[in-house]
Amino acid sequence: IAFQGSQVNISQSRKMALSFFKNNEIVSTLFDVLRNGTAKNIQVGFTAPRLADLLDEDRLVLSGRVENGVVKIPETSLFVSGIKGDAEIKKGVLNVSAGMGKVKGSRVKSGLFSIDLLNYEDYPFHGEFFLDADLSKIPETLISLLPETLLARELALVGDIQGRTDAELVLDMPTGSDAPAVRVKTDSFSAAGSYERIPGDIRIEQTRFEYDSDIVRLTGLDAVLLGSRLTGINAVVDLQGETAMDIESGPGQISLETLVP
Repeated sequence: IAFQGSQVNISQSRKMALSFFKNNEIVSTLFDVLRNGTAKNIQVGFTAPRLADLLDEDRLVLSGRVENGVVKIPETSLFVSGIKGDAEIKKGVLNVSAGMGKVKGSRVKSGLFSIDLLNYEDYPFHGEFFLDADLSKIPETLISLLPETLLARELALVGDIQGRTDAELVLDMPTGSDAPAVRVKTDSFSAAGSYERIPGDIRIEQTRFEYDSDIVRLTGLDAVLLGSRLTGINAVVDLQGETAMDIESGPGQISLETLVP
């Protein structure tokens, strides 16, 4: 069985498919992930050597091009919208390749997302998104991805951020995991903002930021805070167990007048 279509409304197709294939796990999970948009060109088919197996979940084959698509990242509150790219299903795995999109106010320049739709215990997935990131939205995004973590609690104290940077966001959810692993890596950027633990405004003239497995790295940090200047700082903050900061290198000019009233 094979179907072809063009300019297909995904939201309407979602309602029809969920009604028609009520007990088909792959269809149910597919449309839990793929929420909206237009399939400009789409081919859907079921292939099997026996008629009795034709509508089995692993027999579904799909390929198409999506415009203005909306994808929900499983096990998170994150939506990627405005997607323009290609989608396919083979052997129970959904792959989405995006050439553009939006996530939490940041522009997706490109992205890849794949999810195993036939793992009945959970839905392992992997996503890589290359962003033109609005730094004012980064704390909110990471808090939603890493709730109840020390990083989330500290990011809640950050405000009034201004700036943009190119960044890579990687989400990895192996089967059996309770939450996705999150990795973030930015290009060098400048920004301004505030942090409740430090009085006054903070100005970052340049740095690169990395987060992976409760480890934060700041590379080449030039910043002004409390009237003091930090230059070329390379620092590692370990958020596992007892929080620790290791400043690996970099000079600084500290204003004693601002630190000691």
